[in-house]
Amino acid sequence: MILITLSLMLSNSVYAKICMDDPRMFTIKTILEQATDGTSYKPMKLTPTTFLMLTPPTRKALGDNIVVYNDECIPQQIFKGQLPRKIEMPYEDLSYALHMSLIQNDAKTANVIFNSFVSAPKTASEIVPMIYALEWHNKAIENLYSQGMLEKRGMSYLGTNANKKRLCESTLSHLTHLELFTALGGKTTEQDITTVELESTHISLQARNSSVYTERFQTMDKSEEVTCNPYNVNRILSSIKTANIDLQEVRLLQYSPGFFKDYDKMKKAKQAASSSGI
Repeated sequence: MILITLSLMLSNSVYAKICMDDPRMFTIKTILEQATDGTSYKPMKLTPTTFLMLTPPTRKALGDNIVVYNDECIPQQIFKGQLPRKIEMPYEDLSYALHMSLIQNDAKTANVIFNSFVSAPKTASEIVPMIYALEWHNKAIENLYSQGMLEKRGMSYLGTNANKKRLCESTLSHLTHLELFTALGGKTTEQDITTVELESTHISLQARNSSVYTERFQTMDKSEEVTCNPYNVNRILSSIKTANIDLQEVRLLQYSPGFFKDYDKMKKAKQAASSSGI
């Protein structure tokens, strides 16, 4: 049921509404036979979603005889399996297509997603809540790592206990949507800031209209129970900065409701100084 719902969401995406797939997709068997026989035919014009959902045999048969609509509904010719310019797509569509390709061991499509597409921007308040684990098939996660798209990292422990730190860092961290979003080129719609409070086993972040408090992960070291942050904090913070969001570290009870107003005033002052050449 979940997969059916997601498929419907993809088929009704903004690209499907603006651009239409080549009507020959309804008789694709004829086109594939022509491609196999070497018969000449006009390139297939496809929306980005349909292009990414092609099965490996279909993609192989069509080769580069495909034109893909970009985010402005302008067709782009495929060359050596890649697009000449990256196409912007919603993160939800890209991550779904990537998940499906990795489950099917379709490395070619996965590489196309990373090389020819980019995640559409989100606000900082939309990005911060993306710090939660990918609920992907284990096979897809392993393929994501084995194909070099992301590097394996250990969990974090920001306390001073060396033994707990060693145990946490030797345990594979959970991968988050935030990390994948920025790996796919995702950034904020405009530069913004978020506060971050770092504790030994968790972090909490506060954006303008959202916040997140990471859960804890319990593991055992012989008879001792150890609590880790299930994510790699360094990569989380690096991903936030990559998304063009400034970080302001705070301590407990330091956060003030006027924090973002002060940041906006400072930002406007810098822009005014820059435009006047000061």
